[in-house]
Amino acid sequence: VQRAMNRAFEQASPTEPREFPPVNVYVGADEYVVQAALPGMKADSLDLAVTGETLTIKGAREPDTLGAEERYHRQERGYGQFVRSVKLPSHVDVNGVEAQYAKGLLRVTLPRAAETKPRKIPLRSGN
Repeated sequence: VQRAMNRAFEQASPTEPREFPPVNVYVGADEYVVQAALPGMKADSLDLAVTGETLTIKGAREPDTLGAEERYHRQERGYGQFVRSVKLPSHVDVNGVEAQYAKGLLRVTLPRAAETKPRKIPLRSGN
């Protein structure tokens, strides 16, 4: 019964993010790119760290300030501290990691470690 309920919930909202922030991860020939949607946050309130093959994003979302006569009719955006760890397919070169934050979108570029990149092996012909 529990499995059926979980499956029904997942089908009812397949695009609903389960963790914050929602992320996309792209794999390129030389790098991984992680994009995270963090609307309304300030860059200096974010903390990024890379350990092995894991990128960790930490931060805190501040609550809205309501006036004395205001109250919520509906509140769907949460606030408070968050931590999101993203496991990458392999190790990265931590010295080459770059991060940009603009218009609510964090973009972290993580170069793949040299040992994880495919290596072309020259073929010698023997006569």
